[in-house]
Amino acid sequence: MDRSRGASPRAKAGTSAWTKGVFGVIAVVFILVIGFVTVLDFGQDRKSSHQQRLVSSSAVLKDERGEDLDLAQARMLDYLNGELDSPDDDRIFGGSLQDMAKQGHEFNPIATWRFLNATTQLLVDSHIFNPLDYRELGCRARHMYIHIRLLESKHANELGMSTDAKTLESTVAQFQQYLFPWLKPTFESFDAMLQSFRLSPDPVGLVITGGTKHFYLIMGLILSLQKEFLLTIPIHVYYAGPKDLKPSMVEALNKLPNVTAVDLLTMFPNETALWSGWSLKPFAMLAAPFQTVLFLDADSMFFQNPLHALNSDAFKTTGQLFFHDRRIRERHLITGPKLLNSMVHHLSRYSRSIAYTNAEQDWFAETQEMDSGFIAVNKSDTGVLMSLLLTTKLNSNDTRALLYKDTHGDKESFWFASEMLRVPFRFNKGFVGAMGTRAVISPPGYHGVCSSFMLQVDDNGDLFWWNGGGVLNDRDITSGFSNHFAQLDEIALDLDGQDSWWFWFFTGGGCLGKKRKYVRSLSKSEVDLLERFRDIFRFDIKQYESLSENKE
Repeated sequence: MDRSRGASPRAKAGTSAWTKGVFGVIAVVFILVIGFVTVLDFGQDRKSSHQQRLVSSSAVLKDERGEDLDLAQARMLDYLNGELDSPDDDRIFGGSLQDMAKQGHEFNPIATWRFLNATTQLLVDSHIFNPLDYRELGCRARHMYIHIRLLESKHANELGMSTDAKTLESTVAQFQQYLFPWLKPTFESFDAMLQSFRLSPDPVGLVITGGTKHFYLIMGLILSLQKEFLLTIPIHVYYAGPKDLKPSMVEALNKLPNVTAVDLLTMFPNETALWSGWSLKPFAMLAAPFQTVLFLDADSMFFQNPLHALNSDAFKTTGQLFFHDRRIRERHLITGPKLLNSMVHHLSRYSRSIAYTNAEQDWFAETQEMDSGFIAVNKSDTGVLMSLLLTTKLNSNDTRALLYKDTHGDKESFWFASEMLRVPFRFNKGFVGAMGTRAVISPPGYHGVCSSFMLQVDDNGDLFWWNGGGVLNDRDITSGFSNHFAQLDEIALDLDGQDSWWFWFFTGGGCLGKKRKYVRSLSKSEVDLLERFRDIFRFDIKQYESLSENKE
């Protein structure tokens, strides 16, 4: 029999009240216990919790004026770059200190250093962060770089620093350990790496990357440089193990004068085992023992000696030379400018002058900026070397996914890294032109040249180099080269990125429309040069055709 069924309403109400009272007491006890544990935990770990909140994002770190850490770092680096001592506005790279002066404020280096120094341990302690958070990566890399600069700078005394060199070196070592753990054992420290380049017996060397697929292009490039320009400087060809480049091809390269084939898997072993595709390039540039590296894509060729790059205004003033890509806008690559602006909140004055950085607002701005087929870097310069090191980080296994998703491979990472670190750089004056055949139909008022070959000029607007396959129309061909020479008759030059019209795009290329004065046929000397390069494939490389058939 169910006794409760016949119970009076009053009895039921009493039972309900008693139940509610019990649960109420339990709830109060539970809250008190949780509160006690929370208070106890807070009392024990208040300092670490405070630090965790501070360093979870560099954006929350502010100085006494309410300005963020990123801006303080940028101003300190502009100060260390000598911005206050430079009277030439046109040569100013960063511009943050001049911007302060225009606003009626005076930069206080001592107060800025105190703020930066106070945040150092917090950043060192928070070594676990999302590697795809490039703003956080940049914040830590800049802090490391500032400490490196202070170790070799006269400004240390000006900042009223009482910190000895050992403390600065220890801080740099801690940042290096968690930002670039794979640097050892190839290089013991950043300073050891820097000194090795400064003391290098080879002031300049060429670096090429490639495997079996591009072996014939590499051979054609090297032979063209050595035969046409009598180039005798050392050339290192980097590859990723025997699966990447056949041993017989390694042997063939090593038999060429001043050429060494280097297995990059033997260097930076904690990282190189995880490599893929484009990521080899910056690591090869870093690994090369030369003081100044001239990197060349396997599918490039030259109208002038590549050493001519060292005479460029950009290289002489910054120790780096980058080349522009085609000045075109591809809507799907607007992610690149967005990425850069999200990771660098205080762009340098120079970068703000580049249309790419304003592509979200300017619908005519390009969404690809750099062609990485030819790069010159002076690794004996502290800032240039640190930029190259950060470039390798952006292309490393745990970091490159976002970069490769939002931009086209490795190519933007070189100038992104310099911008992140406030290290001065300059692009070559010209933009990519075209070398190929005259377009049948062009936009009104324009003359077009269609090609998959990207043509670059020097400071004077003279033809310098091109990439896209050398003199071949098929970069993957391994025999019968004479049947695969590209038709290269006409050129269209884009000297300043103005009044250019790219149209009729096809796989690997497109047509460039320019005013008549920028379009012409190749001169006789240029035609003769290309014919000599074709002869290299007809006769010199023919002896290596059998290597592609060997199973190794």
